[in-house]
Amino acid sequence: MSSFQHHITLLKYSGGVLSLLLCMLFSCTPSSHKVPSSQTEETNPQTDSLLQFKIYLEQARISRFKADTLEEKRALEEAEKMARFLNDSASYADLWQEKALYFLPQNPEKAKEYFQKALTYMASGTLTATVHNELYLSRIYLEQGQADSAFHYVDNAIHNNLSHKETPILHLQKGYIFASLLQADSAVHYILPILPNVSLKQRTEAYRRLFEMYRKKKDVKQESHYMRKYIRSHDSLSTERKEMVIGKIQDMQEYKLQRERANKAEMETAHHKLIFYRIVVALGLGILILLLLLHRIRTHKQKLTAELKETQWMRMEESLKRKEAEVALAHEQERLKQQEIDRLHKSVEYYQQLNAITLPSLLRKRNSQGALHLTEDEWEIIQQNTDTCFDRFTTRLKERYPQLTEEELRFCCLIKMNLPLAMLSEIYHIAKGSISRRKMRLKEKMHIENISFDEFIEAF
Repeated sequence: MSSFQHHITLLKYSGGVLSLLLCMLFSCTPSSHKVPSSQTEETNPQTDSLLQFKIYLEQARISRFKADTLEEKRALEEAEKMARFLNDSASYADLWQEKALYFLPQNPEKAKEYFQKALTYMASGTLTATVHNELYLSRIYLEQGQADSAFHYVDNAIHNNLSHKETPILHLQKGYIFASLLQADSAVHYILPILPNVSLKQRTEAYRRLFEMYRKKKDVKQESHYMRKYIRSHDSLSTERKEMVIGKIQDMQEYKLQRERANKAEMETAHHKLIFYRIVVALGLGILILLLLLHRIRTHKQKLTAELKETQWMRMEESLKRKEAEVALAHEQERLKQQEIDRLHKSVEYYQQLNAITLPSLLRKRNSQGALHLTEDEWEIIQQNTDTCFDRFTTRLKERYPQLTEEELRFCCLIKMNLPLAMLSEIYHIAKGSISRRKMRLKEKMHIENISFDEFIEAF
């Protein structure tokens, strides 16, 4: 076959104008042909399978990021076929870990099974992966209410965390377990020192756990303290997320600008090439070839521009959907916060109602000399009103301090009502100083420290 015929054949199959140009330029040049080698490189099936296995795992991770569960499942199934062919511990460990992450959102029990399988295949040198698996297992057991198992795996993770990179998150997890058991001192011991070294999201979660723990313990003061911290941290997190979304939009705009600049640079490069081809070609065909090349470049550019715009719109839609989900979550959390505030306001309203009911009744009991004399029935009404407004006040007080007498419980009810010292003096027919000494005796009897008796009763 002549050189001219060779280039004509190339033009038919490629559709390229450049081949025609080469045909015209080199038709008089002798061609030389190399005989293809009969030997081909031998491939290693084991190496190829390992590479394919890692590709499938990466496809599964990408699909998980895109929330494409069907594609993630398909990739994991293909990876499992490769792992069974390889039949080595490292491949099984990676596979079971990824399958555990696949089942974790919808089937924690299944995820727990695969995390445990992964641990059995992990070599002694893969401590980081081991720590992550044990941490996930501890979280699953905690959500299932199995504190002993949760402690077991988080303690193992702390022991294996030789690099200390995961120390903050592991200590937080251990604190969360203590919080679930309402062991406040231990929970605070593990959680609070770590908070300066963790992210805002993790800090917000920690305050939520402490707030819920103290709510279950009915420690109103600490509950209110950590509720305020949680609200402030959550508001900061919401602001941060909004700023992140705005930053992503700005990044997309910057990417679009950079892409336009790149397209412009590509066009300039193509233009220079065309100038070069025009110089090389000469002899009449140069103008025709230049026009054909310009047409192809223009068409290709339009296609690329259309594809780029479509990709950008898809990414923007995904970003907006994520933003909408975050806003919905923030609204739900704000609703829950408002419910809690309403509950606190309701307690204040109950307090005001109690005094509105009780004080006029007490004042009507004064005799002609101004002294108050309360009957047993009236004392019973006062006690019932106090229990109603303040969540079984006397019952909770007797449970914690069984040594209190009935008379002392009644006195505590009057203090809870925040009655003035003068009225207490009238009720008990004693001087104001005697009322103060009575408070001191009760404070010592109840072993109250670092706080006044009135403040303790108000917060109880």
